[in-house]
Amino acid sequence: MALELDGRQRQELRDALLDGFLAWADLDMMVSDQLGEHLAAIAPESAKLTTVAHELIKWAGARGKLGDLIVAARNANPDNPKLFRIAQRVGLTSTSEPKSTLEKVVGGNTTFLDVAAWRGALTRMEWKVCRIDRDGRGVGTGFLVGPDAVLTNYHVVEPAIEGGTPHGRYSCRFDYKMSEAGDVIASGETVGLAGDDDWLIASSTYSAVDTVPDPKPGEPGADELDFALLRLSGDVGHAAPSGSEMGEPRSWVEMRPDPVDFAAVSTLAILQHPDSAPLKLALGMEQSIVVNAMGNRIRYTIPTLPGSSGSPVFDSEWTLLALHHSGDPTAIKPEYNEAIPIANIATQPAVAEYLEHLADED
Repeated sequence: MALELDGRQRQELRDALLDGFLAWADLDMMVSDQLGEHLAAIAPESAKLTTVAHELIKWAGARGKLGDLIVAARNANPDNPKLFRIAQRVGLTSTSEPKSTLEKVVGGNTTFLDVAAWRGALTRMEWKVCRIDRDGRGVGTGFLVGPDAVLTNYHVVEPAIEGGTPHGRYSCRFDYKMSEAGDVIASGETVGLAGDDDWLIASSTYSAVDTVPDPKPGEPGADELDFALLRLSGDVGHAAPSGSEMGEPRSWVEMRPDPVDFAAVSTLAILQHPDSAPLKLALGMEQSIVVNAMGNRIRYTIPTLPGSSGSPVFDSEWTLLALHHSGDPTAIKPEYNEAIPIANIATQPAVAEYLEHLADED
């Protein structure tokens, strides 16, 4: 079923469109670039902008494209708070957190980040995160760390790395959106992996101790980091989320090789595809992050589900800190989730070589 809006929601969407697009030409560009339509066929340029917005919403509703319209408007103007709010209201953003919660997350940061700017950054981060699919079904999460490279867990694509499953059966699905009612609004953009000799840039297996409950018999080895850096069949990072050449590029998440002082971090944000669902944001405030003796695992209590493996873990300023990879193996009453510090991955020789090549290109 297509997304439906009640009268109040339609008014809120109209107000958001008027706030985000100040002229007929601005709306026309968004409709053309993001939806592939011509606004002149929907409402004349001579009409009042309020009337144009009303006719555009009516047109989208009649064609079952209200969800597409909201996503398109938000992609074209990611910093607009009213567009974020209507997307949040109908479940077309990764977070259902109310404004007060977001203010608490941002306000808890010593730099006093602006909530509106934080929401805009969230929108841009959503563009970079994908669902890892095998035969079209979700098996994990990944995220762009270069124009053609996605980082995820080794165990998410282990059958392909080990040779039991052809890598061509795996793909990355971006922009997967679902309405509050559970209806898929946008199935997303699916990108396959590169050819036989290029698809795996670097990888590191997980440790046997990762699967053992506490107390563990030892520590993971320095080279047991449970990651896979995958090369895509196309340059996704330089293209706009909608595929339009006119829109803001999707870009990618920066991997930094510098160690993080996790004792100074109290807020974490994880963008993930839990249970293979559309993208969701999990926030954790006042986290007490525990670092293992080897410095290659961190623990926290933010909730995740199967399908969340390979998710990016950020601080409140959207700095990439770690790669989520597993939860407490204890089946009864699990007590933690776990990630690999991103610095440990970024300094691996093959990864560092890719990042150096990327920096040279820029």
